[in-house]
Amino acid sequence: MTETFDRVQFGFTTVGGSMALYLEAHGGGSPECPTMSSPSPDRTLIMNGLPLLAEEPFTDFTANLLDFEGTLTSAPIAPSTSASYVTIATSLMPIDGAFVAFDLEAAYDGGTIVGHGYATYCESLSDP
Repeated sequence: MTETFDRVQFGFTTVGGSMALYLEAHGGGSPECPTMSSPSPDRTLIMNGLPLLAEEPFTDFTANLLDFEGTLTSAPIAPSTSASYVTIATSLMPIDGAFVAFDLEAAYDGGTIVGHGYATYCESLSDP
């Protein structure tokens, strides 16, 4: 089975006192920045604690897949068994034009997510 993610959005978080990235990739749903009251998309991939710049593969994270339509998995949350993230390009200022381009490979029981992402900044995804 093959499914796509239409967009990727990011915010800032802190891990161990250092600034890090929180990314959400969405398939289906509304293109606006997500909020607690946004309708659920078909699927969401959540990655937290990613470095602002990863020139070498970063693997110390889990990519959690939430498949609300049940087309890829019947599990409520499917954590990756391994994942690799590499930054291709990034521009964090000015914030209204901030982006992160990256390559991702995440393995799951029964499949793999592989691709290139281009994430735009969403204030709603940042820690307060």
